[in-house]
Amino acid sequence: MGFVTIRDVAARAGVSVSTVSRALNGTGPVSHQTYDQVQRSIKELDYVPDSRARSIRAVDSNVVGLIVHDIRNPFYANLVYFVQNEFLASGYSTFIGSFSRDKQNLNAYLQSMLQQRFDGALVVPSMERSEVIERMIDKDFPLVFIGKYPWRQDVAMARVNVRSAMETAVKTLYERGHRQIGYISGEILRSHPLQEREQLFRKIAGPIVGDDNLFVESTGFNQTACAPVIKRMLRVGVTAVLCGDADDAVTILEQSREMHVRVGVDLSLVSFDDSKVFRAFSPRISVIRQDEQELGSMAVKMLLKRMKGTSVNSAFVDAKFIDRESISVINR
Repeated sequence: MGFVTIRDVAARAGVSVSTVSRALNGTGPVSHQTYDQVQRSIKELDYVPDSRARSIRAVDSNVVGLIVHDIRNPFYANLVYFVQNEFLASGYSTFIGSFSRDKQNLNAYLQSMLQQRFDGALVVPSMERSEVIERMIDKDFPLVFIGKYPWRQDVAMARVNVRSAMETAVKTLYERGHRQIGYISGEILRSHPLQEREQLFRKIAGPIVGDDNLFVESTGFNQTACAPVIKRMLRVGVTAVLCGDADDAVTILEQSREMHVRVGVDLSLVSFDDSKVFRAFSPRISVIRQDEQELGSMAVKMLLKRMKGTSVNSAFVDAKFIDRESISVINR
């Protein structure tokens, strides 16, 4: 079912469009009985009033939404940059929202899109189920997820396949003599991708170095927790760490001097995402790179097709492992 218009409400209530408008806006006399009929019809049809005060959606808005977790994250900042440029080239303005993994913020942005009759949206979904997303899907609102929304499988997703890149990273560590490998997961309770990365690391690294030689840190990791975690890993023989979240790798780099730990010598380091920090640090940090431009371009093309009424399937881009000087060679 598409957008319900004020005409649909009027037809269901058995009154004129102008009567519905008066009932909604309080701009004229309406009997209690008629008002109740209108409100009942609105509820039955799940009508969302158009905040632009258009009675009929006669033309497209030429506005699309892009909702991400945290625009301060370099990955999402780059993604936003590429996506809005792609949309602009296709004649669309982009409404950008950053919901900081807060479900209420996410729902507020999505509700605004419905009210303003956006033409479609790209959404990096929350782990929590969203009733507004469910409504958008049921209304056949053009929607494409960037990442996985575990609650619904009937919406196309644009995702990054990290399996091959992670496997190459782990094998590179092993080939260079690293037999005990640590993994720092990030905030997995708030992020489905981070959960998937940890599970994938265990699945890939276990058969290569043995489950007993994996040291996975899934709890909170910040500047306070960094030193104790890294020192504990070094104490038990860990020589290399892979970070599922770039923020955690940056924390290690910030704290490494205070810990008297030489990255690339005492501890090899691999991180997800390729930020300027990792390219500027000495030694340069090896990364599993997710191409924001490729992902964004793919997602935009998917949504444009969806907005034309064409069904689209989920699609993937492959992450790439970039080998740099932060991985040392251990002679055994």
